[in-house]
Amino acid sequence: MSGRSAVKELQLIALISDIHGNLSALRAVLQDIRKRPVDRIFCLGDIVGYGPNPMEVLDFMRNFEFCLVGNHDDAVINSIPPAFNPIAAEAARWTKMQVNPDLMGFKRLFRPGLRRRRIFGWQYLKSLPVSKRVEKALFAHDTPYNPGCGAYVLSDEDARMGFQEHPDIHLFFIGHTHRPHIWREDTSFVPEPDVGYSYEPRQLVDIGAVGQPRDGNPDSSYVLLDKTEFRFVRVPYDREKTCRDIIKVGLNKRLGDRLMVGK
Repeated sequence: MSGRSAVKELQLIALISDIHGNLSALRAVLQDIRKRPVDRIFCLGDIVGYGPNPMEVLDFMRNFEFCLVGNHDDAVINSIPPAFNPIAAEAARWTKMQVNPDLMGFKRLFRPGLRRRRIFGWQYLKSLPVSKRVEKALFAHDTPYNPGCGAYVLSDEDARMGFQEHPDIHLFFIGHTHRPHIWREDTSFVPEPDVGYSYEPRQLVDIGAVGQPRDGNPDSSYVLLDKTEFRFVRVPYDREKTCRDIIKVGLNKRLGDRLMVGK
């Protein structure tokens, strides 16, 4: 095998989701990705919301092959759903003040670079699709049954609805719950990090969260795809810094507390 062919065989795709404005977590994950032969990154949504660095996180998005809109992204660019709890709603309102170019304070209007940056980020958020199909794989933020509706895949029945809605799709990749999980048509289980999982049989994969894990493990979660299998990767990051930044910008302290325990 030639060197050129060997490199091609090693190429990987990285799937990330639910960054939630957590710049420290995103940087740690991207640093881990750079150590590997990854040439494509797909983001499954919830770029912003909860975290203290929405603009800085948005600046990274242009480096990814595609990104989907998540429910927290939608709450920022459109309206906050009634189902949002008060802390999530408060964070969405704060995030909107940080990224909407029409909501800049008077003094910031004299910083043209900042306004251009906000315009780019705002237009980018508004342009994102709710799902993406690549051959026989479907990528969505929430449920593949009805992408963009905000519903969660939490049970075998939730997964079954997605399988039935798209009989021609073999693989589904989602985020939204912040909990890594694999559903197959006859079983479901919590995956182990650094274990290779085959693309057979048909399955729905929740890749977990970069910026706010909720499975009891506070380390960021993302997924690597190669030609024959996929695996989950967990990455530690400076959670204390994110917690300090949450308090510094005036967001609710509980948003940082939960990062420390991953729940």
